[in-house]
Amino acid sequence: MCGVAGIYSRKPQENLKDSLNKMSSLLAHRGPDGSGLFIDKNYGVIHRRLSVIDLLARSDQPMIDRKTGNVISYNGECYNYKELRSQLEGLGETFDTESDTEVVLKGVGRMGQAFIEDMDGQFAFAFWFKRERNLWLVRDRLGIKPLYYSVFNEQLLFSSEIKPILNLRNESSLNVKNIPDFFRFRYSQSEETFFSKVKKVNPATIIQFDPNLRIEEKKYWDLRGFRRKKEKSFSNHQVDIYDAFEESVKIRTRSDVRVASYLSSGVDSSAIVDMASRTGKVDQIFCYKSKGTVDEVKKAKELAHFYSIAFNVVNDESTDIIGNYRKCLRALEEPIGDSIIWPSYLLAQFVSKNNKVVLSGEGADEVFGGYVHHFVLQTLSLTPSMIFKLLKQLNSDFVSGQLNFIVNRLGIYPGEFDKNITLRLLEFIKRKRPFGGQSMLQLFYLFDDNEIQTLFSLEKLESSPAELFIDQCENRSPLEKITLNDLRYWSPDYTLHRLDRLSMVHGLEARVPFYSHKVIEKSLELKDHHKIYGLQRKRVLREILKTKSRLPSSVVKHKKMPFVFFPEKAMGSKFLDAILEVVLDPSVKKLNFVKAKELEAFVTSGEGSLQKNKQLFCLFIFFLWHDEFFG
Repeated sequence: MCGVAGIYSRKPQENLKDSLNKMSSLLAHRGPDGSGLFIDKNYGVIHRRLSVIDLLARSDQPMIDRKTGNVISYNGECYNYKELRSQLEGLGETFDTESDTEVVLKGVGRMGQAFIEDMDGQFAFAFWFKRERNLWLVRDRLGIKPLYYSVFNEQLLFSSEIKPILNLRNESSLNVKNIPDFFRFRYSQSEETFFSKVKKVNPATIIQFDPNLRIEEKKYWDLRGFRRKKEKSFSNHQVDIYDAFEESVKIRTRSDVRVASYLSSGVDSSAIVDMASRTGKVDQIFCYKSKGTVDEVKKAKELAHFYSIAFNVVNDESTDIIGNYRKCLRALEEPIGDSIIWPSYLLAQFVSKNNKVVLSGEGADEVFGGYVHHFVLQTLSLTPSMIFKLLKQLNSDFVSGQLNFIVNRLGIYPGEFDKNITLRLLEFIKRKRPFGGQSMLQLFYLFDDNEIQTLFSLEKLESSPAELFIDQCENRSPLEKITLNDLRYWSPDYTLHRLDRLSMVHGLEARVPFYSHKVIEKSLELKDHHKIYGLQRKRVLREILKTKSRLPSSVVKHKKMPFVFFPEKAMGSKFLDAILEVVLDPSVKKLNFVKAKELEAFVTSGEGSLQKNKQLFCLFIFFLWHDEFFG
């Protein structure tokens, strides 16, 4: 895993090398093992290397194909590179290294998009076609690895991170259009970043730039191309998913350096450890512990000992909430309003001291129906219409109170929901078209649109891209729709963004076996009740582990418990003190998009419910981030 950046201008630049070196220095954390630079007239590209496969200098980048002159600067891993190399050798290609990079260089040069469609991995790369002088920016199917670009003043800037682009542009302004989505979802879903004129390369996308910097964008994979297979039995689904998962873990332990793994007491990371233990590649396990989380150390330690893998605890006793989260936001570049960014940062920092590669369990919830919102939508979709009609006729306060009691007794989340959440649920039930994109997403907003308009002076609240995406998923169940949405937006813009930035800031490569496109394609063939059955979430994964893993039954049956960090528990009164210090800072009141009086009233009123604490934290993160990048 590495860092890439480059410049493509319509005209030659005198200071091109100096500019590239500046970009390289800002990505040094992503590639501490080496750096390289390539210039071809008005095109230049750099590479920062984190050596994982073929550690010798012969695999340094940017890498040049001696026959064609094509050049690649590559961030990520192509896990099936050995198989692809064999195919290319059968076509007459020869190789000078043992790296996956050379395989991608030769493969894309020879086969173009068709080769990318055969790649299984996590990657983002720049590919320079020497003869045509065309540049491809390519990102993996799920958006596991990041890639950004900006076109201005007749030049293209691109980079694995945003800072190198901002540094060369010498300007940055806030893209206020992203504010509503951030406070609705705790992250931004837009192709545009929070920085004006800086965009993301979308997942599963190739963007081609010709010598005039004209853009042609191609999608090479689409989630919506996969549907439920009603004729397939549950047992056959299990076989297919197990085979895909087994292959995914096996090839994701390919490495010329040691491989570690995260582990909690849940089924996701446990399934990965169980499968990875068969390869003999994983020799260290790491578990996080804090007053702000459920203590999973005992069960994780027992599991590590069961597999005879060294166990390590990262014990977090820090109380510097502002300092901790400022570090996270500096690495993230775009804000994520979730408190777990700090545990993620600290855990990666600890692991990176003696490791370059770690396996992580992200993706299982998205793929197999593990989230609360999956359970809620599945339950609502199965509720008889006559019950909805009855609820509409009853007193809202009474119904809300009863729903609140039932939801909290179900224990679907490690915290108590307040009445506002169940009132929103009741509003959803009363809608004529409850399972449309807007209605489904509004049910899970952190701030509703009225609250956003109360706190911020915005000309217009744009609809989120996810609304249109969900509405385009025709003839799908609510669970299918929200799953596709989570894979298209939540995954790249929240989960994987958090994972990449907070691991790579420490020079640590995080690999995610559940985000194998083959696992996902098979999971999208499942019927809804194969994922959620009664109160049981991730049913198919649990059934597979019952028969195929060595995991104790207590782990397989372990109740779904999300990794949630409560800073108010970990830091006590310092939590609210820090929020007031940041959100009520005089500099915030001067921002032209903030309604200062309304913001102060919101922050200083109301009880510390689960919902309110999450809202306060989201405000804290946004204004701390704004101070870091625009203050």
